[in-house]
Amino acid sequence: MDDFYVTLPSNVPNPPFPNTSSRYVTRLPEVLQLRKDKWMVALTDLVYPHSFVNVGKPLHYWIHFKTGRQPIRITFPSAHYLNLEQILLTLNARNRPKRGAEEEIDEVSRTKRAVSGGTSGGNASSGPVLTEKKKEILRLVNEKAARDKAAKEKADQEKADQERDAKEKADKEKADKEKADKEKSDKEKADKEKSDKEKADKEKADKEKADKEKADKEKADKEKADKEKADKDKAAKEKVERDRELLKLVNYKADKDRIAKEKKEADDRAKEKEEAEKEEAEKEKAKKDKAAKEKVERDRELLKLVNDKAEKDRIAKEKKEADDRAKEKEEAEKEEAEKEKAKKEKAERDKELLKLINDKAEKDRIAKEKKEADDRAKEKADEEAQKKAAEDAKKKIEADAKKKAELEKARKEQLLALVNNALAVKENLPVYKEILKSVKDRPEDPATYSELLIEFEKLRSIVSIDGANFDVTPYIKFSEEYGRVKVQFLHSDVLFVEFEKPFSYFLGFDDTIIRSSISAPHKVDLFGDVSVIYLYSDVVEPIIVGNKKTNLLSVIPCTGQHGSVVYYTVPNPRYVPIINSTIDSIRVELLTDGGDPIPFSWGTTIAVLHFKKLKM
Repeated sequence: MDDFYVTLPSNVPNPPFPNTSSRYVTRLPEVLQLRKDKWMVALTDLVYPHSFVNVGKPLHYWIHFKTGRQPIRITFPSAHYLNLEQILLTLNARNRPKRGAEEEIDEVSRTKRAVSGGTSGGNASSGPVLTEKKKEILRLVNEKAARDKAAKEKADQEKADQERDAKEKADKEKADKEKADKEKSDKEKADKEKSDKEKADKEKADKEKADKEKADKEKADKEKADKEKADKDKAAKEKVERDRELLKLVNYKADKDRIAKEKKEADDRAKEKEEAEKEEAEKEKAKKDKAAKEKVERDRELLKLVNDKAEKDRIAKEKKEADDRAKEKEEAEKEEAEKEKAKKEKAERDKELLKLINDKAEKDRIAKEKKEADDRAKEKADEEAQKKAAEDAKKKIEADAKKKAELEKARKEQLLALVNNALAVKENLPVYKEILKSVKDRPEDPATYSELLIEFEKLRSIVSIDGANFDVTPYIKFSEEYGRVKVQFLHSDVLFVEFEKPFSYFLGFDDTIIRSSISAPHKVDLFGDVSVIYLYSDVVEPIIVGNKKTNLLSVIPCTGQHGSVVYYTVPNPRYVPIINSTIDSIRVELLTDGGDPIPFSWGTTIAVLHFKKLKM
């Protein structure tokens, strides 16, 4: 493998190092083992959001006066300015003074500086012993502080009274509510107990009524069964008697018929015997035998019928008696079982009723214990809340006292700083006045002028006044001339205007000092602080950049409009030797020409590096 690419997005998390879009470290998934004398690297592509503003931080300029009064510092706010018109509108904007305690103190501070600048004589080493005018200023400050303190104490007292009244009202409402809740709870408990008792009595009465109805029904059913059994027994006995009479009649008729027949036959035989005794003897004998045989057969059949009927009647009677006994036994067992069942059911109902009563008693006991525990917990919580409220009140009083002491200390320190600043202004203002003319005339020697500006900037930082509420429109005006910024002096007291170096560059001026009404030699730099992007990485050998050596990998021009995402491909990648043979992470930095991180407001940056092996 002679070459490979590595893509490095800024949104990859890296816990030890807080990654941003302009500075980030990427831990590689595997360690690169490359001989540093045989491998080089270059940036081939960069994706970045054009989310940085052309004025990334507030810029300042100062108005210096011929009369030697303290210079005024004006602030130009940070923002993204799209065109020259927006810049001029901001430069010429009127500032409306704000009213408030802090502004009044600032006003006192400015007054002190003005007074100290206009007062002659005095000894700087005399400390806080000032002139009568300064003492008057201090008296005004102290009176204002005393008024503020009295007003604050009055407000605190009113607040404490309101809190006390609110607390007493809340405690009373709480006690009334607790009393009402308790009365309501007791009433609900009594109503519930009464309802439960009435319910239990009703259930008991219903149960007794049901048991009585059941017993009456069982008695009626038994009487009905006994009556039906007696009727059945009577009918069976009557049937047996009828069958017995019938059998008797049948036997009697059979005997009568047999006797009559025998008599007739005897008469016939006697008569025939007389006529043909011999001839008919055998015939009579055969006939007699036949008749006897037939009689025997008939008697046998009749006897068999009678015996069969008697046996059937006996068996039926025995079966019926056995069935009756079994039925009686079954009914007796059933009755006994029902009695036992009723007894068990009654015992179960009594047991359940007792259990319900015991459960209710247990629930009432648990509810009572819980209520007592809740009451104790509530009392304890109330005690703890009161204790905590007392502690919080104590802490609040201590905190208020501490805060009051800190405010008093800060006020004194501020007052002391004001006095010290007034003394510093008084001491340095004459020197500042002397150097004004030299700056106005500008020495021809660049080195002398540079040293003069350094000294001048030091003095100006001491004697200048913040012009947050200062209206510049009566003194200077910014306008457009041939697409450039023009500065016009409107007031005769304006000596010159001083810009910060980045501000003068942004507006198109070569010098930071504007000594008269003039137009900028250059157009406004709408790219502001970021006209090019310097990409640094810790994987490359340091190279010479200006008057030093650093790990610069590539320089990328800024393109695109604000709010867009720029995709830049390096047309001619510049390869730089790698610094180490072992690479486990890569650090990327996107900086301005001043060495500050590019102030991306949003978005992700992506750098693509191409590692290439040298051909021997």
